[in-house]
Amino acid sequence: MFTRILTPSATAAALLLGAFSHQAAADEEIVVYGTEIVAQIEAREAMFRSEMDEYIRSLNERIKATLQESVKEQAAPKLELASVEEPVRG
Repeated sequence: MFTRILTPSATAAALLLGAFSHQAAADEEIVVYGTEIVAQIEAREAMFRSEMDEYIRSLNERIKATLQESVKEQAAPKLELASVEEPVRG
């Protein structure tokens, strides 16, 4: 049997080459979606957006109603009209 002893730099180079080749294989994967899948994804996104818009709209209405009720429940501040005292003439 013939055995070869690698120097530390050659060992490091071999390890780096192995690490880079593994990463390159993972990067080469390409996912291609068909038109039906893309249409389904777009439909789901549109439905999600419309549901979120409706939720935000109803939440805003509830907040406004709650604020109006709380303002009505609070006692109105007592208003004093400005008045000038005049000395009694007589």
